[in-house]
Parts: sequence; structure tokens; C-alpha cells
Amino acid sequence: MPPKQPKPRVGDLVKLDQWACAELEYHDINHGHRPGLVFECVGIRCGVLWSNGRKTYPAREVLEVVSATG
Repeated sequence: MPPKQPKPRVGDLVKLDQWACAELEYHDINHGHRPGLVFECVGIRCGVLWSNGRKTYPAREVLEVVSATG
């Protein structure tokens, strides 16, 4: 069983997991593998500012923490 991923928190650098990336590529949205910075967490969603300048609110479960704030 793989180790459990930490939940994203404000200030964490994140990326979308492989399933979310595959879904985005299927729908031809081109920002799946880019990193993003979590700026807000509300309920099951996190506000993420992506490196391409877009802001989205994906579910926490589809985010992988690349670098935690501490």
C-alpha cells in the first residue's frame, strides 16, 4: 500500500494527480502537469494559482503535494 499523501494546505506547491491530468488532456485543457500554489482551502476544495496564471478550485483529493510549507 503506498504511503498516504498529506492534504494540501495554504502555501503548498501542488500538481494534479495522474487521473486528473488524464481527464484534462482528454478534454484538451492544457495545464495538467504544471505546478500551482495553494492560496485557499474551503471544505473539500483548494484554490490553486497555476504557473500559467489560471486560478481553479479542484478537489483536495486530486492534488499531490510537491513541496509542503512545513
